[in-house]
Amino acid sequence: MSPSVEAVLGYPPDAFYADPGLMARLVHPDDRHLLDPGSGAPPVTEATLMRRCHTDGRWVWLEQRSTPVLDAEGRLVAIEGVVRDVSDRQVAQAHLTRLNRILRTLSAANEGLVRAETEPALLATICRTVVEQGGFRFAWVGYREEDPTGTVRPMAHAGYEAGYLASVTVSWHDTEHGRGPAGVAIRSGRPVISRDLAADPAMAPWAPEALARGYASVAALPLARDGEVFGVLVIYSDECNAFGDEEIVLLEELTADLAYSVGTLRARAARAAGDAERTRLATAIEQTAESVVITDPDANIVYVNPAFERITGYTAAEVIGRNPRFLQSGVQQPAVYADMWSTLTAGGTWTGELVNRRKDGTTHTEEASITPVVDAQGALASYVAVKRDVTHLREVEASLAGSARERAQIAATLSQLQAGETPEVTGQAIADALLGLDGMDSPTVLAFDESGRAVVLGRGAGCVGPAEVGETLPASRSAHLLERARAGGWTERWVPRPEDGEYGSGTPPPD
Repeated sequence: MSPSVEAVLGYPPDAFYADPGLMARLVHPDDRHLLDPGSGAPPVTEATLMRRCHTDGRWVWLEQRSTPVLDAEGRLVAIEGVVRDVSDRQVAQAHLTRLNRILRTLSAANEGLVRAETEPALLATICRTVVEQGGFRFAWVGYREEDPTGTVRPMAHAGYEAGYLASVTVSWHDTEHGRGPAGVAIRSGRPVISRDLAADPAMAPWAPEALARGYASVAALPLARDGEVFGVLVIYSDECNAFGDEEIVLLEELTADLAYSVGTLRARAARAAGDAERTRLATAIEQTAESVVITDPDANIVYVNPAFERITGYTAAEVIGRNPRFLQSGVQQPAVYADMWSTLTAGGTWTGELVNRRKDGTTHTEEASITPVVDAQGALASYVAVKRDVTHLREVEASLAGSARERAQIAATLSQLQAGETPEVTGQAIADALLGLDGMDSPTVLAFDESGRAVVLGRGAGCVGPAEVGETLPASRSAHLLERARAGGWTERWVPRPEDGEYGSGTPPPD
């Protein structure tokens, strides 16, 4: 057992020598089947990924490669295992998986929002979509009551509930039962996250029931309409730290759409009741986050809502009477518009994505739904376009795809490398291999010695920098890099530091 085992698991080698069964007992219960591959299987495996418990109680992901050691007669006499900590990689992959699930949830939820005919059906669809598409354990929607105790009344739920809602009390007042995520989210109008239910004092009134059902973390997102919070979407995960900043941004978009759809359904019901109801619908259109454009039968604009003004930069006075084609960016094929008009002139609703240009010249992507409206006699009266700005969503999707490709490219490159005879040979091989990848201009491999100083092990062929192979970086720079490396992967711009001496005044590597 090498001394480095203590850095990985917290146990010194002597602990394993004194207790031969310790290593097996540290394996996560869900991974212990990997220790017994079954009859007929080879005694060792090429690579095994499993979790083992660190002395501080956290689970460490380890990738183990085992090699059989045979005697002269070919008999197995020992197994040599090389283990490396891949926890950061697993966390990154889990993060990407969660983001992809949230994106799928957002897409499926949008379909449900469009199709829902009633408010109860809408809420049930969203809860079901969050659980089925998002992979969460339980989700529910609650509405605030204006009663003396500030009740949060469950309206819909999906997933593993097992009587949870009937066994707990949730309030939005500032009381013992109103200081959890749901109550605070309603009072504050902002998302509230409990990343570890078992360790969160604010969750004490609900923790026993929640933990018994496998809930480990929870996110509460307020539902607001006309600037006032009327409810909350509460999502439970069976994993701690399941809600990162990017996930919350996307879930906020989901709750904004849900709140808007709730408002739309209520306005639709109100419109059927008379003039007061029609006024409420008009108010909803004015306040919705979606861009709404109405034209006359000749496709000249007669109305735009404030969201259109905010998104495009044009005021209503600047666009009334104009044909919407002035918004075209010029990047789309004529076939898109031909298909749109073919659908509209046939009396159908056209849906698709349009890349339009704002007043300041920048472009944005919109999900558009354009419908021809006929009067009581069946004659064409107007066209109504409802458009949602999805520029950020498309950027997130592209970023996720790009990140996945980059990680796959680096992983594939490094997986083909073999360890050299010395760390220097291995470091140089890694640097040379990375130099050939897209965007890699000056890859450098560093190692930290026992004193914490960073030593250059390898640098991409032909590349130069303030420190050459074999040289040691200044203490200040080494300490900075070591601190950042301990926290995981990061990106930063190289900046000369006066305290680094000659190194700080040297030629910086390319960005």
